[in-house]
Amino acid sequence: MKRKVPVLRFVIFLVALTVAACSTQTGPQGPAGPKGDTGAQGVQGGQGVPGQPGTPGPAGDAGPRGGGFYTSPSDAYCITRIGLFAADGGIQAGASGFMTLQCSDPADLVLPGSCTGQNLGTGVQYYVYDSSPVGGLNGSPLTGWFCGWAFVAPPQTTMDAAKGTICCIRYKDGGT
Repeated sequence: MKRKVPVLRFVIFLVALTVAACSTQTGPQGPAGPKGDTGAQGVQGGQGVPGQPGTPGPAGDAGPRGGGFYTSPSDAYCITRIGLFAADGGIQAGASGFMTLQCSDPADLVLPGSCTGQNLGTGVQYYVYDSSPVGGLNGSPLTGWFCGWAFVAPPQTTMDAAKGTICCIRYKDGGT
């Protein structure tokens, strides 16, 4: 029976040890452990409130007169054509005559033109039926001026008083 006593003592020792380990009293906190691994990045937050607008920059220098391209009244000029004839192709099929006037340089600014000269008296009779700009559709620049005349009694071969005029302003690159 001696063997039962050491086992009984061992069981009592284990019970006492368990009770001591489960008691509510705690000892001092131990030292901090090593730093753990970095976790995954979180979801990005929403956009912040817009900031205040910056201050406006300084005003620029004044540009050249007329924007730098059409700068002087002396840059204006006019082109006039008088007379239409079958021999030069100005009269078509003896029924009407026309001319298209253009500036000396395609870069020049087209100003309104005019078409005059008609004869409704005796002899060869004709009249202006069209005086209009050429081009200018859908924001494109004007390229010239169109004049058209019609005979009262065709066929004819001459319109000696037909007169077309176009005025333009010379283009100057940057006002130079």
